[in-house]
Amino acid sequence: MSTPATATSRGQERSRGGSEHAQIFAERRRPPPWLTDLGAMSDVDVRLACGPLGECVVLELAGREAMDALSSWEVRVAVPGEVDLAALLRAPATLALVDPAEGSERLVRLLVVEASCALRRGRERIYALRLSDPPWLLTLRGGYRVFLEKTTEQIVAEVLAGAGIPAAAIAPRLAGAYPVRPQCVQYAEAEWAFIERLLADEGISYWFDTTAEGEHRIVLGDGRGSHDGIEGGAALPYAGARGAKLGARALSSLEWEEQAVADRVTVRDFDVQHPDVYVDGHAGEGELAWLEVPAGVPTAEAAKARARRRLEQLQRDKVAVTGESDCIRLGPGRLVEITGAGADLFEQRMLVAELSHRYARPSRDGGAATPYGNRIALRPTKAADGGDHPPFRPAIRPAPAVEHIDGAVITGPPGEEIHVDDLGRIKLRFLWDRSGIADDRASHWIRCLQHPLGASMFLPRVGWEVHVGYLDGSPDRPFVLGRAYNATAVAPFPLPAASATTALQSWTTPRSGETQGITMVDDAGAEALSIHASRDLSVKVGGPEATRIDGDDAQVVGLSLTSNVLGSHAARVGATQRVDVGQEMLLSVEGASSELVGGAELVDVTGNRAVLASGSCVEVVGGGYALLCNQSNVNVSGGCARVVLGTTSIASGLGVTESVAGARTYACRGSRTIRCSSYAESINGGKRSQAGAVHERAAGNVGLKASMGTITAGKVSIGAGGKVSISAPVVTIQASGSIAAGTMTLGGGKLKTTGGVTHVDGGTTRRASGKAGK
Repeated sequence: MSTPATATSRGQERSRGGSEHAQIFAERRRPPPWLTDLGAMSDVDVRLACGPLGECVVLELAGREAMDALSSWEVRVAVPGEVDLAALLRAPATLALVDPAEGSERLVRLLVVEASCALRRGRERIYALRLSDPPWLLTLRGGYRVFLEKTTEQIVAEVLAGAGIPAAAIAPRLAGAYPVRPQCVQYAEAEWAFIERLLADEGISYWFDTTAEGEHRIVLGDGRGSHDGIEGGAALPYAGARGAKLGARALSSLEWEEQAVADRVTVRDFDVQHPDVYVDGHAGEGELAWLEVPAGVPTAEAAKARARRRLEQLQRDKVAVTGESDCIRLGPGRLVEITGAGADLFEQRMLVAELSHRYARPSRDGGAATPYGNRIALRPTKAADGGDHPPFRPAIRPAPAVEHIDGAVITGPPGEEIHVDDLGRIKLRFLWDRSGIADDRASHWIRCLQHPLGASMFLPRVGWEVHVGYLDGSPDRPFVLGRAYNATAVAPFPLPAASATTALQSWTTPRSGETQGITMVDDAGAEALSIHASRDLSVKVGGPEATRIDGDDAQVVGLSLTSNVLGSHAARVGATQRVDVGQEMLLSVEGASSELVGGAELVDVTGNRAVLASGSCVEVVGGGYALLCNQSNVNVSGGCARVVLGTTSIASGLGVTESVAGARTYACRGSRTIRCSSYAESINGGKRSQAGAVHERAAGNVGLKASMGTITAGKVSIGAGGKVSISAPVVTIQASGSIAAGTMTLGGGKLKTTGGVTHVDGGTTRRASGKAGK
């Protein structure tokens, strides 16, 4: 913010250098001898100093000056000889309006922007020149440029400096506070049009002034305190059509006019950091409302200030005063105090917003002279009700509306492949950007368009070429639309060979050549869809999942495979199923387990096999049952039932051990045969065998030993080719039968026979320890 200098101090600056320019033009107060036939001079003289032009006389002058606009002057001059037109173009010139009667002089620093020559007799030449302010050259400089994190005043100064206009030539007289622009783009427009647009967007006026030293100055203002009074005193009387007294300058006409304008303004913007609350600003009350979206403001306070300035811009022509005068001291951006109007409405300070100049010398071919005069457009500082008028501000200038798509390249700090902020925004360098900046300083954070889903995130990588659109057509608000391939960044599959392939693919970062993606091939007869994950793959399904494969399914797992089913799991295989386990296999079932085999089942165990049942164990075999193993251990803590409806075969290369802690019942409906090299039974408790006919035959000895035993049968036959020994304290035979033996030895007790007749065929030997009796 700059503090405007006072009218007194700036007037003193003028007076210091006034004598120098007065001396320059004093030599030209009288026309040269070769122009004496052009007629008498007006009381106001117009002079032009331009190096390539040399000595000249101004014949005609028509000019227009205005706030917030470049001036335009049409001047016809007479010179005594030839002038190089090319040298005239862009040559600096100083126009002087000299009023000897009032003793005043006004200097205007200009530039020749157009020149033409009209041939006349003799050595006299007439040149028509068009002059404008030095910044006019910026209308010929245009293009594209990005400014980051700067205020409007800083951007304007930077553009002017690039055109050779130093900061000393800028006089900022600003009282308002203006926000920093995150990104501001000069887009396909002339540099001066860009400057005018920015200043108008902030409601800042500009006008031109020439210092007493003849230096051109650009003045920036945003309020009544930004303006000086006209040179030589601000007062200017109103004389009307009768004219002022001799030697005095005055207003010859005044006209007050008003028009309907907007009386209410609302501006609105959207803050991506706070999307739920609009950035709104309001000013004025009434029905003639103006809405501006987007306003380009970051805060509600800035929006309020923007709305107030917009209303003042829309009301800039609500009241206008026009008039005519012959005063050369009037200039745009200056204040004039009107006196002698006879009406309070007119007698006040007014701002000179625009003025047009006219002047002509009498010509020797009969052309009439036109004394100097001007027509002015004023803006009063007081309203009809005595209140203050708002500051005069520039008209609103539309920004370029970008209706096409631009190309850009994603940028970031050196060494980074992905450069984003917390909102997924990126930075980029536009293809039209010639600044040479190709890192994270190339732009502000820019949003990327995402797919319209509940959540999606496709973030472009540094170096990608992308297409860019613009929100509301504003070049300050680009957003990324998508990626484009080029000869360096090619498609992931060779084209046109893979033209029927569709893919979503991403790179591993830091880039190692690995990718993740989904690929779809649509070639007829070779249709395919593949999912590739360089490392982890997670699939989560909230509800049912159905997978149908009409062909083969191959699954290869490099490490472990874990399947966790919280509910039921059913698998049906229509043909053969094979499971190959390289090492151990563990199947854990917390509840019941049922296995149904419709055909033969083969369990081939190279090593040991153990079946542990904490509860009952039931085996039901409808056919034969065969167990072939080197060693088989069956440990049943509870009941165990094995039902074999067919044949059961147990073949063991080594021993078979069966240990039953409780009772064991063996039921056999058919015959039972036990063949072994030796056979032993050890029973701690009682043993009971019940059968029909029992035949026991031994090639060797048969021993039967018990503390007490009973054999009860309808018929018992004991036959032996060798010796039969019965040893007991008492042997009682209760039956009708016979004992046939070669030799029968009784010893150690008594032999009793009861009930029936006992026949003993053979010899009988009695040992002394016992006796035989009946």
